[in-house]
Amino acid sequence: MTLARPLIALSLVGLAACGRTAPAVDPLTLVPADTRLLAAIDVARVRTSPLHARLLALRDRSDYLRWRWEDLARSAGVDLARDLDHVVLAAPVEATRPDDLGVLLVGRFDERRVIDWYKGRIRKDLGEPRESSYGGRVVVHDQEERELLAFVSPRVLVGGSKRWVHGVLDVAAGKGPAVRTRPEMNGLLLRVPAAALAWAVVSLPPAAAGADGLATKVSGGVAAVDGGSGVRATVQLDTAGAPVATELAELLTRGLTQLRQSPLAGRLGVGTLLEQTAVATESNTCHLRVALTLEQLDATVRAVERGLRELQRSPLVPAGRGGAADQAALLELLKGPGGAGGRDGRPAPASAEAPPAPGAPARSAGAPAR
Repeated sequence: MTLARPLIALSLVGLAACGRTAPAVDPLTLVPADTRLLAAIDVARVRTSPLHARLLALRDRSDYLRWRWEDLARSAGVDLARDLDHVVLAAPVEATRPDDLGVLLVGRFDERRVIDWYKGRIRKDLGEPRESSYGGRVVVHDQEERELLAFVSPRVLVGGSKRWVHGVLDVAAGKGPAVRTRPEMNGLLLRVPAAALAWAVVSLPPAAAGADGLATKVSGGVAAVDGGSGVRATVQLDTAGAPVATELAELLTRGLTQLRQSPLAGRLGVGTLLEQTAVATESNTCHLRVALTLEQLDATVRAVERGLRELQRSPLVPAGRGGAADQAALLELLKGPGGAGGRDGRPAPASAEAPPAPGAPARSAGAPAR
């Protein structure tokens, strides 16, 4: 989704900054029944969790994210620290093309300003924008209808592919079933912990006739992250039977063992994360669990930051195909106040400084961040 990506990226990092509680809205009542992949973030819970301040710090350590945040507020009137409540990402597994997916945002918006901002994005990237009507609502899109945006209501914004946007508007108009009417998806959704900060579910279609391999025997999964005195993440993978779940657990256990013994894991600073990861089975489901205290989380973030800086200087990761640029952009995201520090905390060489992210304006040396 060429035009939706900036808003999604900002949402995922900025969602924790919302500063007030909003009336309860269940965005799943608008998700079409043919959706097989869903990921969501409960902003209200995130902002009351210990991760709130950490996510804000992550945003503030990136010139690029701050610039995008402020630019969105200026251009679209959307203040992510105030206006965003829920983020939902969705896709049908049978997508006809890679970008056949969408985003659903719940919050408080200035409809006219958001539409004008979106038209400007289309005009810049895809040509002159157009407006059409669907389900009694105005839909803004490019000439080929590859990127669409519409307001379901003053508080609900939908964007993405034509299939997704039209599907959401159909459900809102009572012309199509919502995702909870689909038994297999509803069963997965009911397994999402009530206190989850973020979660994802996927229901996979039956494997094609003659297909083989362990992956073809996984029918669906549930993942969730919750916080309290730390961070806990769980992944549940449903399989064709208990023997398959056992086989999958053994495969994951071997992989974890290899990763723990790998020198690269130590260099990347993920040793504690791997040590705190456990695999188990229950009937036909394979479980993957990770638990970190806040102290372990902070230490892991610092270790990963150091590891990435070392990796950027390492010849083991060849440049090309955007690899060096991607590493530098990630380092920019993790960079602390005053610039990226070296292993001993001193400023890193200028060569380690991240270039502007794609779409960000180039800055001359010494120019202030926009």
